[in-house]
Parts: sequence; structure tokens; C-alpha cells
Amino acid sequence: MTRFFCRFACLWITVSGVMAGEFDPWTEAATYQINYVIDLTSLPKQEEVRMWVPLPTNNQDQRVIRSEVRSPWPSKEITDNRGNKVAEILLPAGDRSTDTISFHYEIERSPGIGLDKRY
Repeated sequence: MTRFFCRFACLWITVSGVMAGEFDPWTEAATYQINYVIDLTSLPKQEEVRMWVPLPTNNQDQRVIRSEVRSPWPSKEITDNRGNKVAEILLPAGDRSTDTISFHYEIERSPGIGLDKRY
């Protein structure tokens, strides 16, 4: 079985902030649409492939508003002892019905702790 960790093997990542008017990142939250698309064409079709894809989490600085996985294969969400989440997907050996798997998120990101904008 081939293991494939999709940390950097994504076809593209599109991040777009939804902000109107004057925006102050030090005091206002921002909403982001994230499209995470994985290209499967270079993976061996004759072998079973297990993938782990990082997932966004809710924490003090961000809130996951919407999360959607588009895949013909089921995914299993795994959370480690530090709260990090991954989606585990098992691609069966043989003919694959699609060349991509995509993840779509809407994230609200709050201002984090950092240097004041004067610096």
C-alpha cells in the first residue's frame, strides 16, 4: 500500500478575504473562502493509496463556518491529542472515478495577538 500525505501536493489553494470598506485587521474579524484541490493524476491507480489532509479547526483565533469535502470516497476525520484535525481518505486500487478531491471551507479569522499597528 502506498501512503501519500497531502501536505504540499495540492493542485491549488485559493484564499479570498471577504472585506467591505475600510478594514482594520487589529480589531475586526475577516471571513475567508478556502478551496483546497488535490490532483490525483500522478498517484498510482493500481495501488491502494491512503491520504491524510489537514483540516481547519475552531480555536481562539478562528471559527470554521462551513466545511465541505467533495470526494467519491468516504473520509474519516481524525483529531490528535493537540486538537489538530486531518481527513483520512483511502483511495482503492483500480479505476478511479475522478482526478481530484476538493475541500471547501469558510473561515472567520479573528485578530490575533501580535504587534500593534504602530510598529
